[in-house]
Amino acid sequence: MQAEGTQERVAIQSTTVYEAVKLRGERRSKPSLQIPSMQIPLGLVDKPELQQREPFVVDLHGSSGPFTGGPLLIAGAQHSGKATALETMLFWLTMQYAPQQFRCAIIDPLQELDFFQDLPHFQSQDGTNLWTDGSTDQKINALAEHITAIIAKRREDRSVHRWDDQTLHGLWAKGVEVPQTLVILSHLHMSLALEKRACFRF
Repeated sequence: MQAEGTQERVAIQSTTVYEAVKLRGERRSKPSLQIPSMQIPLGLVDKPELQQREPFVVDLHGSSGPFTGGPLLIAGAQHSGKATALETMLFWLTMQYAPQQFRCAIIDPLQELDFFQDLPHFQSQDGTNLWTDGSTDQKINALAEHITAIIAKRREDRSVHRWDDQTLHGLWAKGVEVPQTLVILSHLHMSLALEKRACFRF
């Protein structure tokens, strides 16, 4: 019997990073209508002269509009946090978007991001895995084909005559599945060496 005015205690269960990411993906299994954005908070910028901190935000769409973005290079010494930055970005995007709104393909030679591969965000619509370690030409060619198919499907919608910063939001409002697509080459020097063995163009 619980005394009046007291709260029931809830057991806290430990979880792995993989389990946490999978749970986030399951909670986002259905899309919610929102403005497409690739603004990702990665940390805080300390401004001691102003005695304040501001979020450090990366905008993959581009700071001057939806078509002004480009490739993002994360560089640093060994153990400087490059993989952690990528994980943070992927945590954020899988939390914000359903698989119908965001897909990601990864070439990951050192398998640092392999625990993401079972999430639907990292699979094509038919369930094909969009993660590879790139150890064979066949794996890289298959990944390139699936990414090309995702992009081609976007172009199939003849109702869109001109893309602007409102197009994706309008399509999502109609229930059209048009995911934002992100391609990650982890350890660029190794990924590019693998890429040269295959036709990886889109």
